[in-house]
Amino acid sequence: MKRNFRRQNGFTLIEALVVLFIIALLAVISMTAFDGSRSKAQTLVSFMSQVAGGAQQFRTDTGAYPATVHGLTDSTKAKAFGNTSKDLSSQWQRPYIGVQKAGTTDTDAFMMDKVGVGVEVQIEDFPSGGTMNAGAGKVWYIQATNVPSDIVIQALKECNNGTGTASTETAITAANLNVSKCAGDASAGTFALTFDQTN
Repeated sequence: MKRNFRRQNGFTLIEALVVLFIIALLAVISMTAFDGSRSKAQTLVSFMSQVAGGAQQFRTDTGAYPATVHGLTDSTKAKAFGNTSKDLSSQWQRPYIGVQKAGTTDTDAFMMDKVGVGVEVQIEDFPSGGTMNAGAGKVWYIQATNVPSDIVIQALKECNNGTGTASTETAITAANLNVSKCAGDASAGTFALTFDQTN
């Protein structure tokens, strides 16, 4: 007896599930590979590290940190942090980082348009013009302002070895900068990277 099999048109359930699984897997891979906030956070942390390295080289050459980030790129703006009347241009050796666009809100800052509209980066110390505690010294850091909240959270993860999450965001204070290399406040749009501490 001969059986007559009719060929069916279309996909079997197994074939359809395999195709859906492959599509879902590709979607997950593309979302993680093209995560805009993560790449912008990496750009921010990398640039801030470059500014910190330039500030440390500037201090090695001149004996002081620059009053503004523009002292790293222009000898005519090489003034001492905390004492802008002290001209350091004669000790200035070279551009310590590439020329950057000046900030619009804070003209003493650099613009970071690659990270977000209005993001600005500058050199700060904490506490500004004083000491943290009796004899505790200062914490020197690079601060970014006007940073989108998702980028602050990602930058905390990048800078603090993957430990930054929305629940561990902290305001930028001396205590927080003493504990972690980076601190940030997503609701305020601020992010800071520590590069020196003095006693």
